[in-house]
Amino acid sequence: MDKAKRVTQAERILDLLESANGWVSLPRILELGIASHTRRIHELRRAGHVILKRELWVGRNRRVWYRTEP
Repeated sequence: MDKAKRVTQAERILDLLESANGWVSLPRILELGIASHTRRIHELRRAGHVILKRELWVGRNRRVWYRTEP
């Protein structure tokens, strides 16, 4: 019996970013239930994926989006 390949947290983030049509908000990434998303994105970058980050401060609130290089 073959066991199905387990999808890593980094792969789940990459799938989300690659399937999106543009920028993905941080709340959308957090919906995946991955507590250490910054570490997983760092792993993806070390593996050669180009992941861009955009930050916007609105008063004291920071908004963050990510996307893969088109």
